[in-house]
Amino acid sequence: MRIELIDVTYRSAHGPIITNAPLSIESPSIAVIVGPTGSGKSLLHAIMRADVRPTTGDVLIDSTSISGLSASKIRAIMRRLGIISTPIFHEDLNLFENMLLVAAGRGLTREEATTAALEGLADVGLSHRRTSSPSQLSSGEKLQAGVAQALLGPVEMILVDDPFRLMDEASFRTVFDVLTSSCLRRGIGMIVTTTDPLLAQLIPNCDRYELRDGVLSSLAEVA
Repeated sequence: MRIELIDVTYRSAHGPIITNAPLSIESPSIAVIVGPTGSGKSLLHAIMRADVRPTTGDVLIDSTSISGLSASKIRAIMRRLGIISTPIFHEDLNLFENMLLVAAGRGLTREEATTAALEGLADVGLSHRRTSSPSQLSSGEKLQAGVAQALLGPVEMILVDDPFRLMDEASFRTVFDVLTSSCLRRGIGMIVTTTDPLLAQLIPNCDRYELRDGVLSSLAEVA
C-alpha cells in the first residue's frame, strides 16, 4: 500500500492547522512524524484514514484519490489499514470477542478470525486475559490489545497515533518490539506520530518528519 498526501491543507475557523503537507510512504517502509502536542498529528491521521477531508489537496491510496470514491470503496480500502490510537472496546464483550469482531470487519471467516485472534493475543502476551472484560484490563493491557487488533487480517499499513506515552518503559518496549517485528515479517508499512523524538531512534531505517506550526518537513533518515 502507498499513501500519499498531495499538498494537504486543513483550515479551521481560526486559521490553517496543517499547511501544504507532503508525504509519500509505501509498505513496508516506516515513517515517524514528530511534533509537539496540538501540532495536528492526530488530524493528519484522521485525514489519511478518510475520517476528515482536507480543505485543499488530496490523499492518494495506491495512486487513487479517495476524495471521489464511494463510501463502500473507502471502507474496502480502510480494511487494509490498522489503527493504533486510544483503544475502543465493546464493554459487553470480552477481549477475545472484541478481537473476533475486529477480524470479522476485516473480512476474515469465523475460523480465520479465531486463529488470528488467539495468535494476536499470544503475540502481545494477553492469552491469559482473553475472557476478561475491557473494564478488567489495565491501561497498558488495553494498548497491548489495541496492537493485536490493528494487526488482524489483511493489513498493509499501520497508523500509530502516539498511544504509547501512557505505558511504562518495560511494557512499551515489549509491545513496540512485537509491533515492529510483526510489520517487518509481514511486509506491513507503518506511519507513527509521536511527541517523543527519541521514539524514532528505536526504529531502524525509518523516514523521519517533523510537524510544527502546521508545516510537515522531512528530516534526515534515521539509520
